[in-house]
Amino acid sequence: MFSMMIHSFRKKHKVKKALTSSEFDLLLSFLKENGGNHASHLIFLQDKELFWTKDRNMLFVYKRFANKLVVLGDPIGEELNL
Repeated sequence: MFSMMIHSFRKKHKVKKALTSSEFDLLLSFLKENGGNHASHLIFLQDKELFWTKDRNMLFVYKRFANKLVVLGDPIGEELNL
């Protein structure tokens, strides 16, 4: 009985779907063109999510943890000259 109560209060996690072949090809070509960072190889574990800018010239890799978004490394893509 107690274990059923604990199970009902556990947070339900959404299962992240794997990248489609077209998304994977887009990611590979983007990394070949723009390089990567020290942690870009971890994208291929496919346990993280990708956020592209509107123009698809910059990529952020992040993971949801509790009610936070944790960004993995620096953004990948064009550098801004501010």
